[in-house]
Amino acid sequence: MGMSTPVAALLGILLIGGLTMIVIGSAPIHQLSTGQSTSLWTTVDNWF
Repeated sequence: MGMSTPVAALLGILLIGGLTMIVIGSAPIHQLSTGQSTSLWTTVDNWF
């Protein structure tokens, strides 16, 4: 019972983080090649 809250919080953070990554990367990702995809992660890291 005590683990349910941290797990739910973690899932929520992952969900929000994923949606944020999609929103931030939705426009630039179409312009990025496979080799430049790491810049997207750098952008996401800067937001957090």
